[in-house]
Amino acid sequence: MSIRFVRRALGTGLGLGLWAAACAPARAPAPGPVPEARGRAGFPPVPFVDGPLQLAIRYPLPGTPRPAVDSTFLFGSTGSGRARLWINGVEVPVAPNGAFLAFLPLPVDGVWRLEARRGRERATADVAYAPPPASPPRPVMPPVDSVFPEPRWVEVIATGDTLQGGFEGVPLYPTPTDAPDRVGQLPRGARLPVVGRRGRWYRLLWGDEVRWIPVEATLETVPPPRGPARWEAEPAPFGARLRLRGAGYAPFDVRPDGACLEVEVARPGLAVVAAATRSLPVRAAQPLMGDTLHTVWAFDLDFPVWGWRAFYDPGGDLVVDVRRPPAFDPAHPLHGLRIVLDPGHPPAGTIGPTGLTEADANLAVALATAQRLRAAGAEVLLTRTGPEPRASASDPSVELRARVAFALAAGADLYVSIHHNAFPDGTNPFVHEATEVYYYHSMGRPLATRLLDRLVQVTLLPPRGPLRRSLAVARLSWMPSVLTEAAYLMFPDVEAALRNPAFVDRLADAHARALEEAVREGWARP
Repeated sequence: MSIRFVRRALGTGLGLGLWAAACAPARAPAPGPVPEARGRAGFPPVPFVDGPLQLAIRYPLPGTPRPAVDSTFLFGSTGSGRARLWINGVEVPVAPNGAFLAFLPLPVDGVWRLEARRGRERATADVAYAPPPASPPRPVMPPVDSVFPEPRWVEVIATGDTLQGGFEGVPLYPTPTDAPDRVGQLPRGARLPVVGRRGRWYRLLWGDEVRWIPVEATLETVPPPRGPARWEAEPAPFGARLRLRGAGYAPFDVRPDGACLEVEVARPGLAVVAAATRSLPVRAAQPLMGDTLHTVWAFDLDFPVWGWRAFYDPGGDLVVDVRRPPAFDPAHPLHGLRIVLDPGHPPAGTIGPTGLTEADANLAVALATAQRLRAAGAEVLLTRTGPEPRASASDPSVELRARVAFALAAGADLYVSIHHNAFPDGTNPFVHEATEVYYYHSMGRPLATRLLDRLVQVTLLPPRGPLRRSLAVARLSWMPSVLTEAAYLMFPDVEAALRNPAFVDRLADAHARALEEAVREGWARP
């Protein structure tokens, strides 16, 4: 992408000015009036800025491939709230601080042409998308879909933790693609039969569903020995430990729901004969369904599930640890709780029209939230306290793993990741703007609900959610874990608000109040 800037005065000196008035067909546009200091409900007025007239385009970035959409957005700054701005001949509103956000038809030639004027000053910029490749890529033949005459047994060998924090495992997908939402995950060591292959994907049966696992994450192995298996339950300092003796590395899925925990075990020929409890962390255990392929067991606990982790012991038995809620004083629900706040990014992250990075905005809200939580008696840990990443400035997956590992090592009770959102190309931001909160495991939903309620009271944006999404930090299962997106940073008034300490304090107060309410009300004992 190329960007060309031109800035010049359109008239200087008395004689030249008189000549221009006599000979020019029209006067140069007058500078725009000082914009009225009035903002949208929920956001403070955007401050007035009248700096040098200079176009700064924050998005699209140089080298961005042309998106396959008919319309899209672009945003940046003119440097002055008195400027007027045209993009490909269409006048675009300019905020009092000079910022702009536009949603326009994609130009046919792939070039955005911007012109800003302030009186007789003029600045221009051309922003061109990267040209298409010289020759079209060769068509990719669809992979052959093969069906095995007999199931083949494979063992999961991919690295990563073994679900002891519930964060990482080899994903299972609903289709043979790297879909954004997974339908399960398996730890290293799991052994399972696969019934077919398509390209780099193995097909496996899970009940009446078909799931897919990457071939490179597995290694062919021999079938495990068949035999009966038995559930055992015993108390533990954190709550309860469930053990399936004789599981033989059987694949599994764990689904918490209040004070009930469902465990699905998938293994042909595995007969789970009974469940035995050594004391009373489990009030009842019963099979919900069972066939020759898999069984689903429901454990009725004497406490609501606060978190869980699952792994195999060295002999292949399946171990499921269930965490009970921490003790708390209803009058001071946060006192003594260990809370991890995660200011999202870097690396990556979005940016605002005048250059505020999401990483900086996230950190400001997290630091202010930490002050309020500590005042309420909580022990607060942050995944970062400055602009530097925790582990990697270039690899988001490495950075995310490090942040989750930090929370697990700290023995955190709650995890809140603070973000501010961005749209993909082609989405009309003026139609889809909202406040959003995400969770993955059901024990995170009460907290996500309270956070959404409180944040919307600040932003006054439409609420979207709480949304269940397979996000890395939300998959953390040993504690309730959520991710907030209070607003979209590309909007000029949102970016300006996030530079305003008073507004940041309001967002921090919303996060802190939601945490207090969720702990007090969200995990009531059965």
